[in-house]
Amino acid sequence: MSAEPDLRTAGLISPWAHNAGDLLKPQPWSKFAEKYGVDLDLYKTPFCVMAELLERWTMMGSTLLTSEHDDKERFKRLIEVIGGYPLIGGGYRPLDFPAHPLSKPALMLSSYLDGIKVNVKHSDWHSVRSHALMYDLTLRKKGESIYTKPLKELTSFLLHNIIHHEKRFSNGEEAKTATLFWRKFLTVLHSHAHDKVGFWPPKLGEKRVLCETMHKGIFDFQYHEFKLKKIQTWIKYWSRGVGNLPKGTRHNFLIGPSVILESIFVRVRSYILKEYGMGSICIDGGGRIAFLSTNSREQVQNALEEFLHFSFLDVGKKSRGSKYKMKHHQNGNREHRHPYTTTIEKAMKSYILASGEKIGQKAYFHFIGKDAMKRLLPAFSIEPDVPEVERKQCSHKLEHQYDMSLTTENCALCEGKEMESLTKKNCTNVCAMHWLIHEIAKTSKIRNASLRSQPGPVDGKWEEQYGQISDVVALDGNSLGQIFLTTFEWKFKPLVFHSRDPLVALAEKDIRKVWEQFSEQNASLRQEMHPNERTAWENILEQKNIDLSNVNGLMPYSERLRLDALFRLTRRSFSFNANWALAFQKVIYAEDSGLFPWIYAGDDIVLVNRKGSQEDIGSRLKKFHQELNNLLGNCEISFAGGWVSKSQEYGEIQEMLDGALENERLAKHTWKGQIKDGETFKGILGTKTHCKICYESGKKWLENQKSPSAFIYQDPKEKPHSLMLKVSQDDLRTLAKKKPSSYDK
Repeated sequence: MSAEPDLRTAGLISPWAHNAGDLLKPQPWSKFAEKYGVDLDLYKTPFCVMAELLERWTMMGSTLLTSEHDDKERFKRLIEVIGGYPLIGGGYRPLDFPAHPLSKPALMLSSYLDGIKVNVKHSDWHSVRSHALMYDLTLRKKGESIYTKPLKELTSFLLHNIIHHEKRFSNGEEAKTATLFWRKFLTVLHSHAHDKVGFWPPKLGEKRVLCETMHKGIFDFQYHEFKLKKIQTWIKYWSRGVGNLPKGTRHNFLIGPSVILESIFVRVRSYILKEYGMGSICIDGGGRIAFLSTNSREQVQNALEEFLHFSFLDVGKKSRGSKYKMKHHQNGNREHRHPYTTTIEKAMKSYILASGEKIGQKAYFHFIGKDAMKRLLPAFSIEPDVPEVERKQCSHKLEHQYDMSLTTENCALCEGKEMESLTKKNCTNVCAMHWLIHEIAKTSKIRNASLRSQPGPVDGKWEEQYGQISDVVALDGNSLGQIFLTTFEWKFKPLVFHSRDPLVALAEKDIRKVWEQFSEQNASLRQEMHPNERTAWENILEQKNIDLSNVNGLMPYSERLRLDALFRLTRRSFSFNANWALAFQKVIYAEDSGLFPWIYAGDDIVLVNRKGSQEDIGSRLKKFHQELNNLLGNCEISFAGGWVSKSQEYGEIQEMLDGALENERLAKHTWKGQIKDGETFKGILGTKTHCKICYESGKKWLENQKSPSAFIYQDPKEKPHSLMLKVSQDDLRTLAKKKPSSYDK
């Protein structure tokens, strides 16, 4: 048996590092499987996962296997598998639907690939995942149309980097990446038909690095940040006026608006993948998707706006001369269908017929076409947020405003009229949007209650209380923005110039001075290159009488920093989102769990308990906290939330939901106050503060609890705690009567 390999040579910086010395310890596939609870008998190697994802890929409107598609489509599918965004069915991808059986192995695969270093000069940020995704972005920028060579290179790159990585842990024995498994992967991706021999070794060659010059032109990309505006106001409006509806119907309007907004992100995510590529995505989660493109802000805004205005329509290319012919970016709607397409189609058929209209394009466009969607959907923005601290007034209660401009004439719910029921027979008593909310919510409840991981009532015996909601839990991640924006100690790395290069004459201290002057701005993707930077580089050339045309030889200093900053951001985002989803799947979707997601919007979650007193909610949430910190390592992650149980004061589900959200708001202030008082993790709050009155109220409530461990979740390791509150309605009302106070948000 050979000596154990020196794993320190890997040198890949952790996505959660604060300095260049914080490196990831390389781990084999088996360790990842153990960490994430993936069956090694089923997925012996990473190639097994890739083969299954490609084999089970469902592309709407296509009967072709992956291997039957052209080189460009096969490249797209492979890069999305690498990135953790394969299509897993129903229009969903793993982050959209973490409970799907394929989500866990898909996200684990991408996490594994993000732990394998690619040896690129001047950078320790290139993982197999990030390097491959940047390769995709580079090809898109070049306008690559023929993907035969890129597909061969990507295939070879994956094959050899994984095989060589696993061999490091084999100790002289045969690596677990036996030829059988990568042969199956190549068969699914390319087939072993005679005309595909070029995609197989040895003709494939050995590609360990895809491109050494990815940094070139990095400043040509513009950073866009898609986010919906005034979401809570929008949700609150569409869930108003339902107090007189039956309980089951009422529930639909409490969760339906959130489900619709979640599905918008599902579609936008697929749209970005198609239009700008897997490599364009920087941040995905927390109610936003940040991505890069070489198009102007206006072009991207207009294209996305057009797309969203048809978000409820499943439209393909229309015949020549059609009145309803779509623009080019709408022709791909079938490639990123709405996850509730079938429900929408059925709901609108019944609505159109009840309206006395004929089933056809004209009717669909009238009720859920562009003009209807412009009015019904919330506004959005792609302007990147500039983190700013705002002075806010806290009234010590939840406050929602209703956007009355959304009111539809002759809609009973919009106009606040009483309704005893809502069925197909009287669906036209409400507007098309309210009817869709109702029907989509019904499907969503069935979908979330159809998971193998939670197999229904014990012994299959349907007791009277089974399925009835006894608790509502709302929770949200703490200070995520600040965690993502933590500073990094970027180090100046001198370039080596050829002896004949005139730049050899420049002093390193002069180069370093210019680099340091603009490094902060260059490391921020939200900012473009400073207009004076090129002049600054030219000035140091003038001092040495070097021709100014040589300035391009100095630009790599800034370009490489920008690329590393991009890798840091994208790797952080994926690490958080993947591990949050996997922790949620393991704990909340466990077979013995009574908690079901009502709303799952990344880190913004509403859960309901359908097992009554049989479910120990405090222990379940503690396990979730522990699993998050186990998977996310040195990321300072935690959550705060509210919890209410059905009782005399919380008798209706609307009251329970409002109570949970109010407790969540109070918990946020309490947690911030505790962190400030504790000093250890003060940095994750930045300059933000908390409402002191709310903090004192939450703190006092916790001190009065006999079992505070049911509400405060801490780790043996030094990590920020998570916090839940379960303050009574009476105490919340008493708090709301106090004089408003200010805090920095």
